[in-house]
Amino acid sequence: MARFETADIERHKKKLFSYAMKLTKNNFHDAEDLVQTVILEYLKKLSSGVEVENPNAYLHGILKNTFIKQLKQKKLIDEVINHLINYSDEMYDPDIQNSDNQSREEILSKLILVIEILPDYLRIPIVRYYFENRKIKDIAFEMKVSIRTIKYRINEGKKIIKKEMQKMM
Repeated sequence: MARFETADIERHKKKLFSYAMKLTKNNFHDAEDLVQTVILEYLKKLSSGVEVENPNAYLHGILKNTFIKQLKQKKLIDEVINHLINYSDEMYDPDIQNSDNQSREEILSKLILVIEILPDYLRIPIVRYYFENRKIKDIAFEMKVSIRTIKYRINEGKKIIKKEMQKMM
């Protein structure tokens, strides 16, 4: 088992933070959260008895993959919010409050409500894919349906989410 040295973690932490700042476009809090998540994963790995040959490469790999997962989680939310903001400009009278006047938190709350009312066969693939970062093939295997069916259900779910969100705006 690799010996845990605080100085080693601190040395890696500085490099990781620099890389995280680049990935998050200098967002200090996001970079800090990302680095903390990576260090926790690394410490779990070490405590499980697994030896890491090249800690620097391993840590940077975890950082990059964690960042990609976080982006993927935000993908559906941002996609729906952007669509609704553009749609509201065309649909609503400027005197009526539209999504431009609503905070991101209000829109996110509505999005969560809409996702919760989806039928299970649509909600489960969407939640597992966008929020749990699961692969489509894994979702298909768990639900005992084809990959094509899962893709279809995700697309149908997104259509319903957009439609219901438009009603709420």
